Amino acid sequence: MDKLFTSESVSQGHPDRLCDTIGNTILTEILKRDKKAHVGIEALATKNFFVLSGEVSSTYTPDYEGIARTVAKDIGYNKPGLGFNGGDFVFINKVNTQSPDIAQGVNLKDGVIGAGDQGIIFGFACDETPEYYPLAATIANALTTRYQEYIEGDPNLRPDAKSQVTINYTTGKVVTIVFAASHIEEASQEYVRKVVKENVIIPVLNKLVGPDAYKGAKLIINSTGKFSICGPAGDAGVIGRKLVVDSYGGYAPLGGGCTNAKDPSKVDASAARAARHAAKNLVAAGICKRVEIQLAYAIGVAAPVSISVDTKGTGITSDETIAGILSEVYNFEPAAIIKNLHLVETDYSVITRTGQFGVPASRDSRTGLYLYPWEELNLVDDFKKAFANVEKVSPAKPVEGNNEELESLKMANEELKTEVANCKKTLDEKLAEDLKLIKEKDKEIASLKKDNLKAIEEKDKEIEVLKEVLKAETARLQRKGKQ
Repeated sequence: MDKLFTSESVSQGHPDRLCDTIGNTILTEILKRDKKAHVGIEALATKNFFVLSGEVSSTYTPDYEGIARTVAKDIGYNKPGLGFNGGDFVFINKVNTQSPDIAQGVNLKDGVIGAGDQGIIFGFACDETPEYYPLAATIANALTTRYQEYIEGDPNLRPDAKSQVTINYTTGKVVTIVFAASHIEEASQEYVRKVVKENVIIPVLNKLVGPDAYKGAKLIINSTGKFSICGPAGDAGVIGRKLVVDSYGGYAPLGGGCTNAKDPSKVDASAARAARHAAKNLVAAGICKRVEIQLAYAIGVAAPVSISVDTKGTGITSDETIAGILSEVYNFEPAAIIKNLHLVETDYSVITRTGQFGVPASRDSRTGLYLYPWEELNLVDDFKKAFANVEKVSPAKPVEGNNEELESLKMANEELKTEVANCKKTLDEKLAEDLKLIKEKDKEIASLKKDNLKAIEEKDKEIEVLKEVLKAETARLQRKGKQ
């Protein structure tokens, strides 16, 4: 059976993504003016109603309501009839300050920053795409990004959308695309399916994989037949619910905390980006073809309590050796992560539009803010140098789709499966025959036992009769002798 894998993504107009974007925009605005601020924003969006909560400790107080309304309008919730309009939704602000119990563990001395929470964090990279990110997730994110661009010029479509991409990793082909596009009440499904296919799906697939890789793929667009009630009016949204979309599309493990709307002292955000940064540079340096990095932290403690590596057998040396060298080359303490990845000078509002990972690092020339700095390939030479003298091992050869060796292995595997199945069938038949024979023999033995017991009983009776006769004869002879 072929190996299939599916990843999904959502647009900024999705209710959860709307909340993420508002929270990330607030975070960005605060960090612009207060690099030491502690921010943990929560949000809830439902039909024409928005609640902001969480904890913020900063010298700067942003216009929370203004930011929420502006972001909603920019995303596309700027017209009547949507059930959620940036101009008139009810806004409630319940933001508090950070607990001093947490602050005393985070604000340590001499520039050391303690982890803002305990937790486990994962980073991942693979060689499937130029950005060292899983292919299915890459395409899914690209589809929703393209959709957001396209609808700016199409008044018939609305901002809420989802994509889903299935890859056949045995053949290396795209086999299914599922897409949900919200639209005005008057738009026909024929129109929606046509424009989404022609202006979103086909251009993205042509760019990322080429026509041969999606030939024959199944396209499922708006499978319910209608999607006019959308956004918070159709489904309540909250911050941090799209953890899989925010990580690796389900292709790799993820930690328990979300990465959105949190300042970088919180390691479930900053360390997740550092782990991705380290993983991507390891793969780019040729140390492995894919790698999962796990970090674990204790609240108020700077250094991670554990670092582990799993290359799935693709590393040039053992996973334990890679983990040891990684811990020497890469500083996973919060202060170092924040400094090296420019995390207090980053624009977090953009990551909900494109996906958090798998986008080239850059810098906004207008604002000076960094964009996706954790995607920078700036440690490749350092890793190559660090691993130059390690004892090499032969990595397990990765299985790549659509090549002669793979086909040969598949045929041999199928032949072996058939042979095993035939052997099992033969053994099962032989076992059934033997069991049948044993049952028959058991019946014969039981019958013989029954017959023999009857014969024995009869013989016993005969013996008893003979004993009586013998006894009588003996008595007669004794009497005769006396005479």
